[in-house]
Amino acid sequence: YRTYPPEAVLVLELITTAQKAGFSLADIRKLLPPGLHHWDHAGLIAALRRKVADIEMLETRLKESTAQLIGLIAD
Repeated sequence: YRTYPPEAVLVLELITTAQKAGFSLADIRKLLPPGLHHWDHAGLIAALRRKVADIEMLETRLKESTAQLIGLIAD
């Protein structure tokens, strides 16, 4: 058996949540500080805003694709 510090659970929860939000492990690695008490808040907020913008762009592209496919079906 291995013993892990209590922070390990928090880090795993952060990683899981970030993956569900669409962040890759490489992205998460860049965002996580070496110690949980040294967050780069400005960098984190900027990364979250970029992810929101990426998702919004994807939504727009998906809506456009859907409209094109519906048009093809109608034709």
